[in-house]
Amino acid sequence: MDDPQKRYKEYLDFVEKYSKHLGAKGDYKKGEIEIIDDISLFPGCEDGAVKLMVDSGVARTDAEKRARIGIRDENRWGVVICEPLRLPDASFTTFVRPISWGTLDSGIAGVVVVPLLPDRRFILLKTFRPNVRSWSLEFPRGGKDPGTSLLSMLKKELSEEMGARILEDPVRIGEVFPDSGFLASRVEIYRAKVEITGIGAHEATEAIKSLVFVSKEKLDDLVKSGEIKDGYTLSALALLK
Repeated sequence: MDDPQKRYKEYLDFVEKYSKHLGAKGDYKKGEIEIIDDISLFPGCEDGAVKLMVDSGVARTDAEKRARIGIRDENRWGVVICEPLRLPDASFTTFVRPISWGTLDSGIAGVVVVPLLPDRRFILLKTFRPNVRSWSLEFPRGGKDPGTSLLSMLKKELSEEMGARILEDPVRIGEVFPDSGFLASRVEIYRAKVEITGIGAHEATEAIKSLVFVSKEKLDDLVKSGEIKDGYTLSALALLK
């Protein structure tokens, strides 16, 4: 049986534990969307969310389930929470936010690396992405594990995914929010001069088919033709320019 007070307390304990990297609360009076920490307002937030969903055609039983404040899921990559919110018009609702463990640990969800060979060719991975059920051409990337440094993360991703070694200190070229409407993730992007020293030994959960070596001109052609669709990779290319 659902216990709202237990859910509310678990959520507030979570917020207290990770407050450093959960971001600003916001202020609805300034036109922002404000995160509520007054537990007495939580039922009103759920009621507001239910009304919005029912008005849009969602069955009430489904809406009530989807509006519940609390911790929805925890897995190896992160946690999903449903937060109580006050909107700029002073009405209340809830919103689901997935957050990686890396973000909660340091504020950085992960890293994308633009690998560049000494002859100025770029290296892409051809990897199968189950979320979109298709093969994707993209730069290597990885989620940041709690307690690890970005440099060790960079070396790990390049070594495991493509059997590469960094030749010079990586250069940070920027950061992106991959999906600011849904994910609580800030990802840093680096350029790194590398050499291939062996064969990558990627995790079993990754389906990497091959490495693709391309010139800058060929890279531009792949973008124009739509063969590169990965948002991280396109963001990295935009920052390179």
